[in-house]
Amino acid sequence: MAKKKNPSATDVVLRRYAAKKAAVKRGAPKERPTPESLKGFKALSRIPVAAIEPNPEQPRVEFDEKELEQLATSIREHGLLQPISVIELEPGQRYQLIAGERRLRAVQRLGEETIEAIVYTPESAPEDLDLVAAMENTNRADLTPVELAEVVLKLMRKNGILETPEELRSQVNRLRKKGIRTPKDEEVAALFGQLGLSAEYFSRSALRTLFWPPELREAVREKRVAYRPAAVVASVANDEELFERLFAAALEGVSEEGLRRMLRDARSKRAKELSREQVEISFYRVITELKRLEEILEDDEAKATFDDFLQKFKRIMLPKLKS
Repeated sequence: MAKKKNPSATDVVLRRYAAKKAAVKRGAPKERPTPESLKGFKALSRIPVAAIEPNPEQPRVEFDEKELEQLATSIREHGLLQPISVIELEPGQRYQLIAGERRLRAVQRLGEETIEAIVYTPESAPEDLDLVAAMENTNRADLTPVELAEVVLKLMRKNGILETPEELRSQVNRLRKKGIRTPKDEEVAALFGQLGLSAEYFSRSALRTLFWPPELREAVREKRVAYRPAAVVASVANDEELFERLFAAALEGVSEEGLRRMLRDARSKRAKELSREQVEISFYRVITELKRLEEILEDDEAKATFDDFLQKFKRIMLPKLKS
């Protein structure tokens, strides 16, 4: 019996690559990259807090003071569990923040002079740095569905995969229903995998917020309205009167169930009003037809009798219609 030949290192790598490729075709996300695997990674080291410049593309300019204080307390007691990410502008002198502004501000509150950071060089690929920032954002426990949707759409645009919310919705629905069949499907699935997301989860938890009215999205982003109550408000976005009523109630803290009850009551009232309106239309239509019948009567006495009947009919029906 021939001795089984051990596979070479090259064979092992090729088999692993083929297995990963097959998994991606089945819809499984690719592995998330580590900081060390990205081009331009330099080191994990402590750098001066005073040498760090803010990220001009950081969208979160306001932070909840209570949350910052809680984070500062946690860092004081347990240390910084996750380093910030920076790009080195001048060796040892200047750095620009890529991700981790909340952690940086919390460390500044503690009066610390240095902070642990993952340092990238200026040679880093812009798409890699965008991915680092996006990965940090999607890992945040306080990330709102609105912010998640915006992070994903922004990264899709920067990578030249797609541009509009409509394109993203179409692509996500395609992945959910048909899996990976085209190069673009693979690009989208790969990016979701790098962010630790699935198309199914993104569709259920965040995608729809891209189509909500701006004022509602802002309220969710600022945590003035929770996601589930906001979804009820968004369901009547095309009805200005109902939208304003429910949105005002949501801002006052009315729960999801409370909003649904308000919506049911409002629709029930409208249905009754519509039903009464239809009855009124039918009533006046009957009156019109009866008057036409009166016109064909030739006998004066018959006309008088018919007119008397018509007036009595109106006296009986009109108060009921107005009640």
